[in-house]
Amino acid sequence: MSVNMIIHLDRIQKSYFMGKQAVPVLKGISLEILKNEYVALMGPSGSGKSTLMNILGCLDSPTEGTYILNGQDVSMMPDDDLAEVRNKEIGFVFQQFNLLPRLTAAENVALPLVYAGIARKIRIEMAMDVLEKVSLTDRSHHKPNELSGGQCQRVAIARALVNNPSIILADEPTGNLDSKTSIEIMEIFNAIQAGGNTVVLVTHEEDISKYAHRVVRLKDGIIETDKRTGYIIFSVMSLKIYTKTGDAGKTSLLGGTKIPKSNIRIEAYGNIDELNSFVGLLRDQYPEERGRAVLREIQDRLFTIGSALACDPHKEIALKIPDLVEGDVLLLEREIDEMSAVLPALKSFILPGGHIVVSTAHICRCVCRRAERITVELDETEALGQPLIIMYLNRLSDYLFVLARFAGHLLGVGETEWVPRKGS
Repeated sequence: MSVNMIIHLDRIQKSYFMGKQAVPVLKGISLEILKNEYVALMGPSGSGKSTLMNILGCLDSPTEGTYILNGQDVSMMPDDDLAEVRNKEIGFVFQQFNLLPRLTAAENVALPLVYAGIARKIRIEMAMDVLEKVSLTDRSHHKPNELSGGQCQRVAIARALVNNPSIILADEPTGNLDSKTSIEIMEIFNAIQAGGNTVVLVTHEEDISKYAHRVVRLKDGIIETDKRTGYIIFSVMSLKIYTKTGDAGKTSLLGGTKIPKSNIRIEAYGNIDELNSFVGLLRDQYPEERGRAVLREIQDRLFTIGSALACDPHKEIALKIPDLVEGDVLLLEREIDEMSAVLPALKSFILPGGHIVVSTAHICRCVCRRAERITVELDETEALGQPLIIMYLNRLSDYLFVLARFAGHLLGVGETEWVPRKGS
């Protein structure tokens, strides 16, 4: 199991009993969530999403199966031990806020620290620190009936954060809020995830699910789909998009700053844009559904990288570009390992070709290597601020090479080894 795995579910089943009759709710759920992922659980009423959330939050235990939380098997823990795990590892945010009416905002936030045995003075100091993160220090002495719905939810989020948990679990966190306040709350969750936390939310709202990087849909107690999203979390309509300006030799970055078209940042962006176009061409041609799905995810990541490169790093808009996460790199490495397992070992260089799909994959690899070199040069000139970009491009070029070989394997195309000519 990867050291970056925070949640590992293996064939989880959950049944409830009506008399002697077992009613199955979860029917063999297997799911892995990496550290710093942002996952939305969706599904119609009766799909099992609330039951799954209760198991993830250690509020309930599975009937069968294994649940590993942050390296610890919590599947069949006794209730007292589960309570300790909940207080240490998990921060909860509920639709109904669940604030105690007689306590102030700061006291509500500090409540988990009471169970942790922390002294009152330190509790309040820690509570004030997290209230500052949700921009609510000025309301810290107010009770819930003196706060708006959005402010109450901010208090609930601060309470979830105060113990510095491994995971934030949010159950319909915008269900009682208007549209404007919902956006504000979701921006807080974006900041929480960007700060390194793992976020799992249950929602029935499609607009809210789009904030997540991955959407898991349940139906009739099983996972129906598990897909990553584009996860560019800012509204393109509100930005000044990178375009030619008409000025002699200049163009605009996201944020409005004009720079010469010869700038290496523009060259790096152009290479990523070109690579994304070729990957799209490869995806359209690729003969296997899983490969097409992975290529679609790669295009999402390349769009994120391109957005970062086309953005003025000194403008506030740069903070709205999501970072790549380690899980993005690990996905490529897993795919490389799985494809390599069925391929013969390389004994010499091979010549690109044999099928249009194979050739397109090799073209993608060549463009990726060029994009990597230029991005490295840009990082040496002005720090990118996203260290995983270069690592991702490096692993992507390896992935595309293995994918070219694997495509040939799927299509029954033999590899042509390069045989150097002998000197006369």
